This record gives sequence, structure tokens and C-alpha cells, in this order.
Amino acid sequence: MEDNLQFMIKVAEAIALANGPTCETVVHDRELKIVYIANGEISGRSVGHVMDESVFRYLLNWAKKSNNIVIRLTRRETGELTKATTVFSFDSEGNYAGMLCFTQDLTSINQARNLLDSIMNVQPFDAIGENNNISITDYAHMVIADIIKEVGKPSTLGTKEINFRILRKLEEKGVFALKDAVPQVCEMLNISQATLYNYLREIRVQSSMRPLAKIR
Repeated sequence: MEDNLQFMIKVAEAIALANGPTCETVVHDRELKIVYIANGEISGRSVGHVMDESVFRYLLNWAKKSNNIVIRLTRRETGELTKATTVFSFDSEGNYAGMLCFTQDLTSINQARNLLDSIMNVQPFDAIGENNNISITDYAHMVIADIIKEVGKPSTLGTKEINFRILRKLEEKGVFALKDAVPQVCEMLNISQATLYNYLREIRVQSSMRPLAKIR
């Protein structure tokens, strides 16, 4: 079992070297004590720190449902966004034997994503979950679904007033500049592309007729 712990430490060292100073890697022993840590300034922990029993039980129950691996995205009180991965190790009798954990600080990446969102005129979408390989098409689909959820999908499809509210919000967010957005919206609202373009023309005409704010 000592060999297994040493192997986890070697893996933790490799992860820390590969990901640099924004990735904290930790190995816990059977007593939940940290026996190895790299870049501990991310969490403020050090060798010898013992994980709280309640936290361990929470992660263990989660791990049993997900092939002994727990991945979670969290935002700290100070605002940092982190992605934490915990891998559980068990002995031949199925008893807990150790944990390999690594936490990536995603704050800078998230700031870059928000900048791209602002350039695209699309509001940040925080419910992406654990899928980091999302395509632009998938992203557009989630933004569309989010707005439809916010506005409320019409109970009787074809209700122009409700469709207008949805399309106006999508137009404001610049969703129609994204590839494949038009057919996706048509499918979700059960309207034709010709109808959608007619609605968009009306929306854009209404927007162009709004009075400009007075300059003081």
C-alpha cells in the first residue's frame, strides 16, 4: 500500500509540473492527512493538514456514484474560480487507502472567456457544467435555451407576442451572429425561417425607431 501512495505522489508531481503554478496537487493518506502538496498557496494548506471528516464523507459518497472520481467547479468567497478533481484509491478489500487531488485555478481563463463574451455581445453563460469541450454551436444552443427558459416558452406555439420577446432578447445578445443559430431557434419555437426573418425585420425596425437619449 505504501507503493501505491508513492505512485500517487509521483503522479501528483507530474500533474503539478505539467500544469504550472496555477494547479495545486495534493495526496492524502489513509488518515486523510496531506503527505504531499505542490502549489499549496492556492488553498493555503501544507503537509500534515488533515481533511475534515464531513468533507471526506461527502466526496466519498459522490465518488461511489462516479467511478471513484469527483470533479467539481467552485467559486471561492474571494471570487476565484477553481476546478477540483479528486481520485480515490482503495485496497484489495475495498477500503479507502488514499486520495489524489488536483485543483486548477481558472480565474484568468474565466476572465478571458468573459472578455470574449463581451466582444461577441453575448452575456456570459455560467451553466456549462463539466463539459469543457463545448463547441460554438452547443454554446449557442444553451444560450437560446437559457433565454427561452427566462422568458417562458409559449404554451400555444405560434404566439407572436411571446416569440417576439424571445427573439428580441436573442437579437440583443447577438446570438443570430453565431453559426446555426437560426435553424436552432426555429426548431425550438416551432416556426419557419421565413417567419423568423419577418419577425427579426420588425424587431430591427422597431429598434431603429427608438429615440436617441438626449445629450446633456
